[in-house]
Amino acid sequence: MPTQDLPSVALEDQGFEFAEGYWNTGTALSTLETPDDPLQLAALAGMIRGQLVAWDPVTQKEVWRHQHLGPWNGGTLATAGNLVFQGNLIGEFSAFNAQTGEKLWNYKAQTGIAAAPATYAINGEQYVSVAAGWGTIYALLGGEGTANLGFENVSRILGFKLGATASLPDRKPKRYVPFPEPPLLVANEATLQQGKKLYYQRCVTCHGVDVASGGITPVLRRSSAEVHDIWDRIVLDGALRDSGMPGFSPVIDAEGSEAIHAFVIATAREAWQRQQ
Repeated sequence: MPTQDLPSVALEDQGFEFAEGYWNTGTALSTLETPDDPLQLAALAGMIRGQLVAWDPVTQKEVWRHQHLGPWNGGTLATAGNLVFQGNLIGEFSAFNAQTGEKLWNYKAQTGIAAAPATYAINGEQYVSVAAGWGTIYALLGGEGTANLGFENVSRILGFKLGATASLPDRKPKRYVPFPEPPLLVANEATLQQGKKLYYQRCVTCHGVDVASGGITPVLRRSSAEVHDIWDRIVLDGALRDSGMPGFSPVIDAEGSEAIHAFVIATAREAWQRQQ
């Protein structure tokens, strides 16, 4: 079984109002924000884990575990040949001994793997295939830690068989793109707090904790001057609905859009100043 430990603080969203067709949890998702305190951050990081676990359903006991470096497990496939295949979201596809958990083989896939593999035979020859591509909640909600991994989506079906010699095409290392200088911030603390609340209520599930998505959706801290210029048309009117960004005018008014914009600019300026 791919298992994960993902602790989180839960806080009731004061003044919560249900909005049909939008994200509704009744919890204040701002509690997901990366803590500023280095000790709190280290403690949280130490509790976020993922592992491949072999479990005996008869004795109700764990038989073995392979501890991953992070929480990003993929699905699993167990075969009659005493193998367990599993991918993970940091681009590895591995085979384990089903009895002992020993890692027997590892392949660098160049992108994340969340799907469960499948096995089949053609003319008596066995194949193992898996859908590869960077995604899942980490690529959306991820936050600063996930964004720093720098992973990109490369959608492929990877197929394997014994004795195969093909290889993936080389990929150029991802080039660091500096943060553009954001607009000047002209908002008071009350507006910033309102914007933060609305961002974590309506935007965080796609654009990420800390306004730092994992790379699937646009990173709002890196918004261009053109995006800032038409902010309301995007957020309220749905100018980018064909790209998957709906308009939020049924649940956000012009004042709220301005507040979210101010909060995004504030976080963008922090990132830009750190870069300087």
